Amino acid sequence: MKISSLYDVGRVFKPCVQPPHLRRTFTIALIVGSWLTLLNQGEVLASGHLSSVLVLKVFLNYLTPFVVANFGLISAEKTDETTERARPESQCRPGAKKDR
Repeated sequence: MKISSLYDVGRVFKPCVQPPHLRRTFTIALIVGSWLTLLNQGEVLASGHLSSVLVLKVFLNYLTPFVVANFGLISAEKTDETTERARPESQCRPGAKKDR
């Protein structure tokens, strides 16, 4: 998919802001981000040393899985579009159920 305008950018990211997808990606970010924080910064947090660098690292621990989950969602949507366009016209009749 070639992104040539602001409209195309909005269309690409539209699935990411739909409530069911947001719930899923936030849940993934919460679980994975908590695990990463515990694994990578657990000792420092337990010692009580809080710094701006630590806060940034913890923020990135949650942001990274959120971005990755959304990238996967966008990739899946793109794959669905490509598959739909590649179907023979006989399979693309109005009202036909999509394979999922």
